[in-house]
Amino acid sequence: MSMIPEVKIGDSSNVVLSYQYIMHYKLGFDKQPCNGHFDARMQYNVKYYQDEHDLPVTGIINEKTGYSMIVETGYEEP
Repeated sequence: MSMIPEVKIGDSSNVVLSYQYIMHYKLGFDKQPCNGHFDARMQYNVKYYQDEHDLPVTGIINEKTGYSMIVETGYEEP
């Protein structure tokens, strides 16, 4: 695994925007806004993703969760 920055509720960045895009357009999550702001709705979706993929349910996109999402989309590296 390569270094994947951690993002969590309250964060705003292009990294958050990238994960919103992945979750919405690549993984089929609800119509959460792709605005770069990690809000409560995104945290809920992250927890759901983690639970469905046998990852620790933290609501934080850490290296393990981020890597899992990226691999599931068909990308090998972020």
